[in-house]
Amino acid sequence: MNCSKVVWERLTKTTTKVNIAVILKFATKSNFCNFQVVKAAANLATIIFNDGYVALLDVVEELGISIGENLFNYCHEIDRKRIEDADRY
Repeated sequence: MNCSKVVWERLTKTTTKVNIAVILKFATKSNFCNFQVVKAAANLATIIFNDGYVALLDVVEELGISIGENLFNYCHEIDRKRIEDADRY
């Protein structure tokens, strides 16, 4: 069963400032998900939108997952590229 239209309508009403494309990276319409999954995806998208991928390291750490050097470097590199792209426009 796909994410229902009601779930997506609720989501768009509560997260109008967040890019829905970012949310779809975490909770695609083609996979099963309930409102809790979509809400978690929206929260992650909000973190990325506001503070970048480096802020996700705090989430990972809070979950008790150790952060390796590769993940740390990857998040910083993605944020650097994101800022460069934003500065071009």
